[in-house]
Amino acid sequence: MKIRLVVGVGKWFLMYIKNHLPTPTGFLFSEQVNCINRRRETSTRLSLIPMKAGFAKENINPPIGTRMTGFGARDRDRGCEAIHDDIYVRALYLTHEGREVLIMGFDLLFFSRDEADRYKGAIGRRIDLAPSQILLNTSHSHLGPKVGTWLYDPPSDPLYLQALEQAILNTACHARDTAVEVTIRAGVTRSALPMSRRVKLENGKVAQSLQALCINSATEE
Repeated sequence: MKIRLVVGVGKWFLMYIKNHLPTPTGFLFSEQVNCINRRRETSTRLSLIPMKAGFAKENINPPIGTRMTGFGARDRDRGCEAIHDDIYVRALYLTHEGREVLIMGFDLLFFSRDEADRYKGAIGRRIDLAPSQILLNTSHSHLGPKVGTWLYDPPSDPLYLQALEQAILNTACHARDTAVEVTIRAGVTRSALPMSRRVKLENGKVAQSLQALCINSATEE
């Protein structure tokens, strides 16, 4: 199996891996964070003790009629009427020297604490990970099915939450079970695509730097 995964990341992503995987991997990621802070417009290849990684994704489109979230009355009155673009849950599993982390991304608005605890608990029971080893990240899309808890909103559809849990478990297990040895490159480039909360510079221009990780299977050099 070959893996090639390129992800745009923030410093928090690198620090999360640094804090949950042992040295020297953590040390090298710390050095790369320092490079990013100095805004080097280069890509640096890192030589790491063998690490394993697995990636998986699964469609999480809601059934027609499922409550939506992010647009007020539309969400309460009509729900999902059609599918414009597919939405997914994605999982990146990393293991090194006996330690493991699972990073999951969702095309959803946000999770409330009870939902995050529910899904982390389900993952932990299935693949024996502690909550601190699992990072759940949502894209904050306002065009997706209802998850999360607002005081003035009706509850999420329990059937969708149940289907989402199963998709999460499928994706997490597949990412872990298909993990292979990988190499990792990290660097900084430029992007004109929209990025959430871009930094505005003193000259009034918007920062266009984009941190990135490239994860390749060891057989794909």
